[in-house]
Amino acid sequence: MALTLHDNRCSTNGAKVRFLLAELGLAYEAVHVGLGPLTPAWYAELHPYATVPALRDGDLLLFESNTMLRYLAVREGRDDLYPAAARERALVDQAMDALSLSVRPALWGLEEVTIYAAVPPHLGGDDGRYAVRSVVAPRAAALAGALDAFEAFLAPLPPLTIADCAIAGRMATVPRLPLDLDRWPNLARRLRAAWARPSWAAGMAAAPADPGDGAPA
Repeated sequence: MALTLHDNRCSTNGAKVRFLLAELGLAYEAVHVGLGPLTPAWYAELHPYATVPALRDGDLLLFESNTMLRYLAVREGRDDLYPAAARERALVDQAMDALSLSVRPALWGLEEVTIYAAVPPHLGGDDGRYAVRSVVAPRAAALAGALDAFEAFLAPLPPLTIADCAIAGRMATVPRLPLDLDRWPNLARRLRAAWARPSWAAGMAAAPADPGDGAPA
């Protein structure tokens, strides 16, 4: 049964899954889904939270991107990416959970006032219109603190696991943020290694194009 990934090229969670699908060499149908107010009604009926991605495998429908990573690795018998042994698997799960629970909120906090700010703070200005600049520094500090702690979760991991798929996807915006990765050598090494893989490039190229009407293909 063919896989179907409901996705949007702007979704970093979708990027995680596309990365792993490419790493596994799995074919799938990519269906574009609009985000926010552009989310179509048919998708809101499909997905409890109406967010992307969603992965369909026959009659199985998954809504959480980290669950998709775990499922696909087990489905394909890839113990190298998601260890079968309880101890090693727990370390991968722990890194993925810390990414979602601790890093992601702080990362979004900085993204919100930089990449997604209505007025980009780098434009400057002294007339009060760019007050968003005043919140960049504390949010950058909050993310740095989260990454200081997260660094310890990465040291015991094997060279490439599904945790790297999760990290590479969710942190794909990092090159656009006021952040120096060299402060976190474990994270920097893993991100650069992941982003250099052909499967990362293939996954990014496979992001679904907007068909213009938001309807499934």
